[in-house]
Amino acid sequence: MKKWQNILVQVLKALEQLMTGILVIVMIAVIGAVYVPKILGYAPYKVQTGSMEPKYKVGCMVYVKSVTPDELQVGDAVTFDYSGLTVTHQIISIDEENKEITTKGLANKNTSETFSYSSIIGRASNFSIPYAGYILEYLSTNQIKYILLIYVLGLLLLMTINKYLPKCFRQEITEAATKEGDNNG
Repeated sequence: MKKWQNILVQVLKALEQLMTGILVIVMIAVIGAVYVPKILGYAPYKVQTGSMEPKYKVGCMVYVKSVTPDELQVGDAVTFDYSGLTVTHQIISIDEENKEITTKGLANKNTSETFSYSSIIGRASNFSIPYAGYILEYLSTNQIKYILLIYVLGLLLLMTINKYLPKCFRQEITEAATKEGDNNG
């Protein structure tokens, strides 16, 4: 192989290894942050506002486990549906007779919401991942699905090129040597 051909093959192999490494790291991160908790019964949610700071920062990913209303206590952080918005607040009172819960964000001075048990999604864990909610939200868009598809197809193309390009170069050298031998004979 010529020197430039050898360099090209090495660069393409290094690029393939880099792209494969990035893909593996991203897959491990997504599996670890999203799917392992789901197996354990937790669903990830993005914190939308700063109402629960400093416990949950805006954009963090909080893990929520489905519970029955009788498992909840005053002081628990609970995630609920509030007019189509997913909200995580702390329980300040439970009205078992009317089957309602009143919550308040830690950072909110006087604001509180009262809602029925049916709005409860679950109890929020004390564990959250800063900024991961933004990533979770982005991963659910069609744009990232197309980018990921193009990335994987590009990686497959690169792997194919890396498999056959050196063979093409070797064949080219063999053919050149055969022609040279024919010319000398």
